[in-house]
Amino acid sequence: IDSNLKIRKGYFLSFFLLWTCFTFSQSIVSVGSSSPNGTYTIGQTVDINITFNIAVTVSGSPRLLLETGETDSYAIYLSGSGTSTLTFRYTVEENDMSSKLDYISTSSLELNGGSLGSATLSLPDPTPSSKRIKKIVITKNGGGHQTLKAINMIVTPDGGTATDVAITSLANATTTDSHHQNNFGETRKVINLLRNKGDNNSYTFNAPATAEITFNQSYSINDINEFTFYGWARYGGGYYGRIANFSFSFLDDNNQEIYSFTSPNDYQNGSNELVIHRLIGEKGISDGNIWQSDINSHFSSAGYSNGWYVNDYNLPSLLGESLKKNHSILIDGNIVPTITQTDLSANNSTVSVTFSELVYGGTAQSTSTLQTSDFLLSLNGGTATLSSSTPSSISISGTTIGLGISLSGSADGDEILTISPVADSVFDSQAGTASTTQSSNTVNLNPPNSTPTDMSLSSTSIAENVTIGTTIGTLSTTDSDSG
Repeated sequence: IDSNLKIRKGYFLSFFLLWTCFTFSQSIVSVGSSSPNGTYTIGQTVDINITFNIAVTVSGSPRLLLETGETDSYAIYLSGSGTSTLTFRYTVEENDMSSKLDYISTSSLELNGGSLGSATLSLPDPTPSSKRIKKIVITKNGGGHQTLKAINMIVTPDGGTATDVAITSLANATTTDSHHQNNFGETRKVINLLRNKGDNNSYTFNAPATAEITFNQSYSINDINEFTFYGWARYGGGYYGRIANFSFSFLDDNNQEIYSFTSPNDYQNGSNELVIHRLIGEKGISDGNIWQSDINSHFSSAGYSNGWYVNDYNLPSLLGESLKKNHSILIDGNIVPTITQTDLSANNSTVSVTFSELVYGGTAQSTSTLQTSDFLLSLNGGTATLSSSTPSSISISGTTIGLGISLSGSADGDEILTISPVADSVFDSQAGTASTTQSSNTVNLNPPNSTPTDMSLSSTSIAENVTIGTTIGTLSTTDSDSG
């Protein structure tokens, strides 16, 4: 009995050790930041938090490689050893740029000669999915007739505006349900899913029918805000809670399924309100104006009085719990152009300003050639004045900009000329904007050159046969401009 008991104990111990090793394997759960969302400039710091499933012991200085433009930068381990959250600090350096800060890849966490215990270093994938939606296949979920009123798929491409792409000009709808297509006129056509969404028309399924929505072009899953649908089910002549029950399969350009969703077939709504199913995508919910307008118009057309509410779901995220998924941190390490030198022509007709780098006009988004209106002249002191604060001409030679000066009156040398970039008018190639406040942008005007007076020679005669090159006298004069 004792030996059997020992064997059992041995098995138990082995199982316990195996369970312990499996349960307490150290791995990364997510990456976030305790720094607020916003723009960070040169010298500012961003704290990045890497969360593990259990506590991690740190030695040395592990680091996290970040995507910061032409030259990538590191966030260096700061604190958190002995806990499940480690903090890494990144300091913005010159020329660091990022529209949404994140690490480079799943292998961006580096030990750098240190250690993180036995932790697995693989990070959540920061790379947006390349998958795109081209088609949606809709099947009926549950018995009886199922009626689908309309669908909306709201997408917002980067730099674009929220748009419902489930409309007749951007998609087509087909169905295998010939019964409702051929016997009910326009009121139950499948095309109603895409058109006139605010009227009382709809599309009714008859088992085992399917419907397909095919878009004119495919849309990145990273650009989806919302996918909404609503309708009602009917059993034995009675409405089943005014809830549509369907399955949706989202396909790519190769007819491969990206993900699917099925609304619950036993979902009942005792309040008799219409239920709007909403699937929320990577871009997050829109302002709702598009689909809510359709629904309100439909209520008015159909005469419903009990209202509606939204039943939310999240589309499966294909982007890992990376920094940029959880936060929106913009890095601007660009060194803005500055005036480093100012030179004035002898006759005060032109002034040249030299910038620290090549500069352009236009806007930060679209640079163009500089214009005279991109600069402002001002004059203080002395007797001369400016006929215009806008330069009369402009010439460009590398980083040096020549500007024409329109003077009124004669300068006495006490005038101080200041050359300033106009606000939001002078840019570098990285959209860095020259400030209107500069430190090397002033110069004194030149006074007129006076004629020398009291000219005289120390000798008024030359002896005979003097060798060429012999000094015979000294010319002296008084020149008020000599200083």
